[in-house]
Amino acid sequence: MNPGPRSQERFFRALPDYLPVTQLTHIHLVHQDPDQPSPLVALRHHGFRGCVVAARASITHLLETWPYMPRVLHDPPTAKQKADHVLLELPQGREATRVAIQQALASMTPPGRLWIYGIREHGIHSLTKKYPSAQVVLVKGHMRLLSLGMEAILEEPPTDDPFHRMTHGGLQWATLPGVFSWREPDEGSLLLLETMGTQDPGRKVLDWGCGYGLLGVTLAHRWPHSELVLADDHYAAIRAAHETLRCNGLDGRVSLVLEDGIGRELSRSTFNTIITNPPFHRGARNEHGPTIAFFHQIAPLLQPGGQLWFVGNSFLEHGRTLQQCGFTVEKMVQTHRFTVCRAWKTAKVREDRR
Repeated sequence: MNPGPRSQERFFRALPDYLPVTQLTHIHLVHQDPDQPSPLVALRHHGFRGCVVAARASITHLLETWPYMPRVLHDPPTAKQKADHVLLELPQGREATRVAIQQALASMTPPGRLWIYGIREHGIHSLTKKYPSAQVVLVKGHMRLLSLGMEAILEEPPTDDPFHRMTHGGLQWATLPGVFSWREPDEGSLLLLETMGTQDPGRKVLDWGCGYGLLGVTLAHRWPHSELVLADDHYAAIRAAHETLRCNGLDGRVSLVLEDGIGRELSRSTFNTIITNPPFHRGARNEHGPTIAFFHQIAPLLQPGGQLWFVGNSFLEHGRTLQQCGFTVEKMVQTHRFTVCRAWKTAKVREDRR
């Protein structure tokens, strides 16, 4: 059960009573929803002047309304800077949490501490079992604040190679904990690639919400004449996609874009084909807003005759959303779990965009 906005606000208002706010050097926001309460308001009011490290471009976009807030878009919780006290939003998944904790502790100097907040049902409760030295500092409703000292880094040393590596379809894949389907290729994405088959995607192709690059890298390998652009909001996803491209010798002809939705860079381009397995989670929370916004924004990105190919869980209604945006949608394949569709602009949409 996710706490409501009022419950979150009460928790965040209480934080300054339990944190050494003025000694915090970094706050790492991982899944912070721009439409949900943030700890920053209360902490700034009580003297926080450190750096906000954002794991997503959408979070840095949110912070543009805070002109004097130091911020950086990065994956490690301290952006590899030296730190004293660090406040970490709980990542999603045990391995992502373990890596984030170890990276944060490795950047800290004594007597600094790592402070972790999150929802009890999403795993923060189990951290006291994983790290015996962890202290429960604050409990309000479904949210908790834990404190870890630097002795915890000895409880589980970090690995040298941060990437999870695998082979599939004759290609090498590098992923990171916390990136979508990081342990194995996603079944829906594979179905989309199978359905597209030997259809030439054209000269310019966009893989939106690329993750570690399963869709885009596969098409770049299949179609050497195509120019691929891989875009994602998540820093770790782009980092993994970059390593995947390097492993397969494709980093010279595939571009990576790290931005929130359709931002400044993508809005300047047009494509013959757009492919996507659009996200509908932010951490463990369902979030359809970015995908709906994407569907409303893509018409100007498609060249005349261009197509959008997408896959989604069968219970989602992406096709209906696109039809409401003025697209013609054809259902190509449907299984008990996934639906693959292709869509194209109607004449009315083209006229409206002139």
